[in-house]
Amino acid sequence: MKLAPASWEGYGRSILRIILAFTFSLHGYRHLFGLFPSSGGRRAAIPMALDALPPVAGYLEISGGLLLLLGLFTRLTTLVLCAELLAAYFYFAVPRGPWPIRNGGNEVLLYLLVFMYFAAQGGGAWSVDRFRSNRRNRTRANFQPAGVTLGAVGLAALALLATAPANAQPDKPLMVEDVFKNVQVLKGIPVNEFMTTMGFFSASLGFNCTGCHTTESLGNWEKYGDDIPVKRTARRMILMVNTINKDNFGGRRVVTCYSCHRGAGLPKAIPSLAEQYGSPPPEDPDEVEITRQASPAPTADQVLDKYLQALGGADRLARLTSFTAKGTYGGYDTDFLKVPLEVFAKASGQRTSIAHTPLGDSTTTFDGRTAWIAAWDKPVPLLALPPGPDLDGVKLDADLSFPGRIKQALSQWRTGFPLTAIDDHDVHVIQGTTAGGSRVKLFFDKESGLLVRMVRYAESAVGINPTQIDYADYRDVAGVKMPFHWTVTWTDGQSNIDLSEVQPNVPIDAVKFSRPPPAARPPVLSK
Repeated sequence: MKLAPASWEGYGRSILRIILAFTFSLHGYRHLFGLFPSSGGRRAAIPMALDALPPVAGYLEISGGLLLLLGLFTRLTTLVLCAELLAAYFYFAVPRGPWPIRNGGNEVLLYLLVFMYFAAQGGGAWSVDRFRSNRRNRTRANFQPAGVTLGAVGLAALALLATAPANAQPDKPLMVEDVFKNVQVLKGIPVNEFMTTMGFFSASLGFNCTGCHTTESLGNWEKYGDDIPVKRTARRMILMVNTINKDNFGGRRVVTCYSCHRGAGLPKAIPSLAEQYGSPPPEDPDEVEITRQASPAPTADQVLDKYLQALGGADRLARLTSFTAKGTYGGYDTDFLKVPLEVFAKASGQRTSIAHTPLGDSTTTFDGRTAWIAAWDKPVPLLALPPGPDLDGVKLDADLSFPGRIKQALSQWRTGFPLTAIDDHDVHVIQGTTAGGSRVKLFFDKESGLLVRMVRYAESAVGINPTQIDYADYRDVAGVKMPFHWTVTWTDGQSNIDLSEVQPNVPIDAVKFSRPPPAARPPVLSK
């Protein structure tokens, strides 16, 4: 017997419904359990609006996905899920801009259109709804208690979304031309990337801020806009390097300021015999890369499993759900004076650190999705980090505070690095990738298995910037080893952190992870 075209449409609709239910429910497992972390290249730094919803949305996605998979209460289920998708698009995608391909809303709109189709047409031939409708005494079963329950869950979830705090909505990224004057070549990049670019110049030429700016700029941000000859030279050099890379390397950033300057204000044109015949400088372990000739090394899973065991084991790590810490902080922004430090962290991926400096607090907050920096020495008193390497770095710091899920914090794990050493201790090196596509190298002590260094790499407008964090002084906290000392080194400064006390598994007020108030300007910087 031949099937009519309408029958084929019903079966095809069922297949589409099953595939859709499976893929949509995966978002619920990501929301609730952190499974299936997103990965990809630089464009993937723009998170999907659906993934920006609060974790409560995961219950709706898993339960709705299951009902959709069965084809049970299909019309009601898809209507509720459409409401969730509309909330995701207007709460989280629209504030990022009008274009779905750039605001993370593409997938939301696709799901929305298909769910509207199922709300109108039903679940198809292979569905519980069709089976129930074929039984005359149950033709009106679509709105029985289970459907009403799902509707109630959906309405409750949407109510939570509607009453979410204002900081749930992404801040509009501050662009460099919104903050600084007289920017000519480096327009169109976020403020945080612009500051990272300044750090790259500093590392490449061995300059501090006054090497390219006037001495008056140290007390007045507006003075950084003054046009002086060295800045005009820098603009020509940026254009020259861009042309070299475009004409010879297909636009890839192969040649940078550092290629020629190597930490000196003027490139060297004459070979140095002292360098040629003298003792070579010590190898930098950060520069080790994967080679085909590397000796056989343990796999990434083996290295990470040994690390987790060295910390206390998976069970003890899982029991650590929060901690508060006190200690000291010292860095360039404090003239290396040690000042009080507070740290608040939860295993749900939230972390706040506050350094109480003489000129005002310096706060970095990550609420699980959005990060802010409020500091007196920054170009703006409150800076929201846009999607990209800096946001990925803050998220990774929060994830590594509870390393039991380190395997999910990064993806695309790679091995094959030659054995190298840090402070005369052999280390195994493995590499992972953040959700935004940034590389991260992890260095583990060969004997103890503990993490002793992390190096993450961030793209800037003129080159790749490394940030190195060294971990030491591991101590036992609730059966878990935690580093009580770490040194953070980047192209724009260095800081040392020493913890004196850690309180595990304590309740932490949610306000600690909310958007911090703007930092107060010291009088000398407020002119």
